[in-house]
Amino acid sequence: MARRREVTLISGKQAAKSAIAYFRELMDSTTGKVEVEEIELSEGQKHWTVTLSWDQGLLLPIKYKVFKVNSETGAVTSMRMRRG
Repeated sequence: MARRREVTLISGKQAAKSAIAYFRELMDSTTGKVEVEEIELSEGQKHWTVTLSWDQGLLLPIKYKVFKVNSETGAVTSMRMRRG
């Protein structure tokens, strides 16, 4: 009988840290305060979806980015703007 491979998943906190590090690496230092808005493990537990927000200043609206983070490796596999 085939043995199932034991998979160790990273935590939601680790996924958020990966998303923040990736975001900071890509963006310049003027992004202001970055906050975690949402963290969700996908139904198949293949990735975490992490939503980050950052304030651009007094007159500009808050922006949001959504990241997919591999739940085994912690690598960011996609980043997109959140609409609305």
